[in-house]
This record gives sequence, structure tokens and C-alpha cells, in this order.
Amino acid sequence: MVVPTVVFHPLSDVLFLSGCLDGRVKLWNIHARKVQSHYKLEPRNNSDALITAVNFVTYGNRKVRAFVGTYDGRITVLDITSSNTSTITLHLILGGTGVKT
Repeated sequence: MVVPTVVFHPLSDVLFLSGCLDGRVKLWNIHARKVQSHYKLEPRNNSDALITAVNFVTYGNRKVRAFVGTYDGRITVLDITSSNTSTITLHLILGGTGVKT
């Protein structure tokens, strides 16, 4: 699958986020060499959820959210929650419908 966008985590040097043209957002752990968490955006109005941009925003006390932009103009906000880098999950905060996979 084509991966048009990648961004490194602002608070961790072992994590990065990728966005794919198949609508999947993946949070990778470099040291573990695997995907820590992933989220699948659902198509809308017979249009695929082509992810064209991802970025992190930090707020509060070292909290992080991921913003995901799609070709059809949607912005989806995912919360990045963790107690450590081995238990990280992505949770939908705001945006189009999605299915956590």
C-alpha cells in the first residue's frame, strides 16, 4: 500500500505515525519493529478514505493527539494514550466514522 505521509512523535524518539491511501493510520514502534496501534477510517459518500496528511499536536501535560487529513477534506482527531511505549492506543476524538482495528 502507498504511504504518502509519515510524522515522528513529538515526545518519543521511537514512535512515528503513518497514513496510507487505504485509510489506515498506524503508530509504529521503531525499537519493537512493529505497529503499536492502528485505526481504520471508513469511506464516506462512496469515496475512499485516502489519507493525505498526518500530524501530532501536544497539549496539556505531555498529552498528544494525532490529526489525520483525507483527500475528501475530512479531519479526524485521534487521542494517543499510553502508560508507556509498549501499551499505546489510538482513540477517535472527533471526525468521521471509523472502526478501530
